[in-house]
Amino acid sequence: MKQKVSDIVRKVANRPAQTCRSLRSAALLLLLAMLLMLPLSCGKEEEKRAGTDADILVQVGDTALTRSEVESRIPRGLATEDSLRLFDAVVQNWVEQQLLVQEAKITLPSIERIDAMVEEYRLQLLANEYRRLLAGRGTDAPTEDSIRAYYAQHQSELILDRPLVKGLYIKIPSSSDQTASIRKWIFSGEQEDVDKLEQYGLKGAMQYDDFRDTWVEWNTIANLIPNRFGEPGSFLQSGYRFERDISGAVYMLSITDVMPAGREMPAEYARNTITDILSDRMRMAGEDDLLQRLYKDAIRNKRLKEGSYTPMRFRQSEKPVRRK
Repeated sequence: MKQKVSDIVRKVANRPAQTCRSLRSAALLLLLAMLLMLPLSCGKEEEKRAGTDADILVQVGDTALTRSEVESRIPRGLATEDSLRLFDAVVQNWVEQQLLVQEAKITLPSIERIDAMVEEYRLQLLANEYRRLLAGRGTDAPTEDSIRAYYAQHQSELILDRPLVKGLYIKIPSSSDQTASIRKWIFSGEQEDVDKLEQYGLKGAMQYDDFRDTWVEWNTIANLIPNRFGEPGSFLQSGYRFERDISGAVYMLSITDVMPAGREMPAEYARNTITDILSDRMRMAGEDDLLQRLYKDAIRNKRLKEGSYTPMRFRQSEKPVRRK
């Protein structure tokens, strides 16, 4: 029986104070962990002079931490005791990190290499973020003609790595008084019986799927049924029937067609795969056009000067390679 919200609130309110304190401590620790994961925008000491020296809480080398920066990390509405604990934890974490960083700069022999790696990573992030921005604007979808042409040309390369099936599936309560009729309708293989099933047998159905005209991955169907089917190659074939009463529900499955793994993908099933391939190629072609334009614009605006070597992609004597 479901509990009312008021009952749950009353139970929580009546818990011992120790339990409530434990819950508050756990929540505070979680909040603290989240806060410490966020960076503090500390800077050089002279850059802090926009405020007052009194606002500076602590300074390590030329880097200072101000009261306003710490207070901006403390959520409003906390109890005074909790706010103080978070304040102290934020400052302590900052000091520990700065001390370790200062010592690392002195001790580590490869600090220049680390700085170079950080800068390279920053540049890569910027480039990838711009690529994501461009991808978010979208491109034209592949045409039906291009999808059909790709399938005709690459059909032998589009191989199934899992079996596909067509058929009928239904899940009904074990208490249903229509079990016998539904069994007849779903397993007969006649369209007339399927019509009767959909007209009279679905009122109390818990799940139903008619996929006789659509190829579906076997795992998608098998995952609907709490049963260990085993290796599909050992039993899965056209005409396969399954019925079992499991935990208050009757599962019935009628397989009308099977395409085993290792066969060439049927055209309708391969469509999504081909669409992804062509969309990716169109995106790459669009990016290539963009880079060509940026390169030419940079030369024209004298932001880029060609030296003794020009990357293959930007050589004027060669046209950009386009993928079809």
